[in-house]
Order: sequence, then structure tokens, then C-alpha cells
Amino acid sequence: MSLLPGSVVHAMGLSPPWVAYSHFIEFTILGGLTYLTFRSYRSNAPVVNTILLVLSASLITETAQLWVPGRTADLMDVSVNLLSGTGSALIAGMLSRPVDSPGSLGGGESA
Repeated sequence: MSLLPGSVVHAMGLSPPWVAYSHFIEFTILGGLTYLTFRSYRSNAPVVNTILLVLSASLITETAQLWVPGRTADLMDVSVNLLSGTGSALIAGMLSRPVDSPGSLGGGESA
């Protein structure tokens, strides 16, 4: 959606608020799934890694829009993308259970 030409976006009947909502939805999903992926690989800093990936994806998307007819790069979009991706990563972190440390038996089992 972020790289569709402006004429296509307008033909779909989407006005600017809906375009911003689509950025919010896209990057909320990206942030949450990225956090869970980094966490499952036992990354030392899954939130920081998620923020860096979301920021990179947002900057690449906004830069690519410079060459899409009818679209413009916007720092407000980068902000919305970063806040939604970071927020979903933090929520995913609060809702997911802790990963057992290496060497533990996990699940409350005793040796």
C-alpha cells in the first residue's frame, strides 16, 4: 500500500487519514512479529533490534516513495511507523511469556 501510485490510492477511495491508518496497521504488524522473531532466536535486545528494523523499513519505504508518482516522503509517516512498530513490540513483550534460559528445564519441572 505504501508504494502504490497516488492515482491508484485515490481511485480506491482512500483519503489521507486512511493512508496514515494503513501505515499504522502495517508497521504495528511488522513490529510485533519482528519482536517475537528476535525473541524466539534469544536475541539479547529484541526491542532495540525491532526498533532498528522498523526504522530502517520505514526510511526505505519513505525514500522509495520519492520515485512513485503522486506520493511524497513524509517524516510524519516515519514517526507513525516507528511509534506503531515500537508500541506493538513493547506490547508483545509484555504479553508473551519469558523464554527459559539455556540449561534450565523450563515448565517448572525439577531435576
